Amino acid sequence: MNRKGFTLVEVIVAIVVLEVGLLGVVGTLVLAAGNMRRAVSLERAVTEVELVYDSLTSAPSSGSGTASVPGGRLRWSVSTDGTVRVDALASSDSVLFTVLGRAVPVAAP
Repeated sequence: MNRKGFTLVEVIVAIVVLEVGLLGVVGTLVLAAGNMRRAVSLERAVTEVELVYDSLTSAPSSGSGTASVPGGRLRWSVSTDGTVRVDALASSDSVLFTVLGRAVPVAAP
């Protein structure tokens, strides 16, 4: 028997295999987009924490405070012995990360 072309079953099997592969690619793209969004948000939080930490360590004083930033809040405190703590909080008030250090006394001119 001389056949030309594909049978209907072969075409359906090929379409199903292609569809499964495409769904895997789309799922990977969705996960990658979510990870990228979280990475950008975390990078922004790190930048904000660096700014607050640098300002607190350069001018020794004691006290605490909070500030709203895109995607969450920053909370900081400086103890009387010069220990600086800066917390980056998510919008749900869960701590994303914490930076600890000591204020460096600035020499008088």
